[in-house]
Amino acid sequence: MNGLLGSAALLVAFSASPGASSQSADASQEIRALMLDVQDIRALGFLNPIKLTKNQIGKLIAIISTAQQRYNTILATASAIPVQQIAKEIRETKKAMIAGCQIPPEFEAKVKRIQERWVQRRDKEDLNTLKTLSASVKSILTKNQFAKAAILARKLEPKAKSGAKVDGDDKLFNLYVLKIIIQNPRIVPLLTEMQQSREVPANPKSAFFYLIPTTDRGGIVQSTFVLKSTSR
Repeated sequence: MNGLLGSAALLVAFSASPGASSQSADASQEIRALMLDVQDIRALGFLNPIKLTKNQIGKLIAIISTAQQRYNTILATASAIPVQQIAKEIRETKKAMIAGCQIPPEFEAKVKRIQERWVQRRDKEDLNTLKTLSASVKSILTKNQFAKAAILARKLEPKAKSGAKVDGDDKLFNLYVLKIIIQNPRIVPLLTEMQQSREVPANPKSAFFYLIPTTDRGGIVQSTFVLKSTSR
C-alpha cells in the first residue's frame, strides 16, 4: 500500500543520492531503518490516542493482512502485465539510447499512459479496500475509539485543517482508515510491535523496580532488580 506521511520519499532520495554508493552497506541500512522508525513514530501519533487493546490489535492485524495481500496482488498484476507487453520495445529502446539515440516520443507517451493507468487502478483499489476495511475496523472499535479516530482524521487532510467541514464522522473515519491503514505499508509490522508491547504493564507509571538481596554460595550479598506492577 502507498507510503504514509512522506518518509518513503526521503528513503528514495537517500538511496538515489550520488554519495549513497560510497557509504558502507551497514550505514545505509541503518539510515533506512531509522527513517522507517520516523515513519512509524508519525503513524503512532495517530494510533496511540485510540488506546487499542491487545485483543483489538490482534483482530486488526488479521483483517488488514488479508486486505493487504489482496491489494498487493491486484496491483502487482496491474503493473506487470502492461510492462511485459512492451518488454521487447523497452529493451530495444534502451539499446538504441545507449548508442546515442534520443528517447522516441511515442515510447515516452506509451510509458506515461501505463503509469497513469496504474495510478488510476491504485486509486480504485484504495477505494475498494476502503469500503470493506472501514466497516471491519469500525466493528472492532468502541464508539469512543471511533469518535477519536474521526477527530484525529481532521489533521490528515489540508482542507480539513483549514476549517472546511468534512461531512460526518463516517467520512472522517474513512479518511483515517485510508491514510493510517491502507496507505501505510508498515501498518502490520507496527501493529505487531504494539501488540507485543501489551505484554508489559500498560501504564509504565504503575510499575516500579525494587531490590531483593540474595546471597551466593560464597556468602557475597547481591541485589536483584524485580519489576513490580501496581495495576490490577
